[in-house]
Amino acid sequence: MMDTDLYYTQTEACSVLRISLKKFKSIIKNNKLPVYKSSETANAYVKKKDFLNAMLNGI
Repeated sequence: MMDTDLYYTQTEACSVLRISLKKFKSIIKNNKLPVYKSSETANAYVKKKDFLNAMLNGI
């Protein structure tokens, strides 16, 4: 089980940060962020710290 306090799901990141799905995917791709898949659900997770740093450095 993942500690969801440290990770954003794709849906959560888009709604909380008010960005589009296309923008979310481009941030991950351009910054080569690791995406973690949950074995229990179909959710994909990205570390909050890494994602927010990437947003601040590259919007």
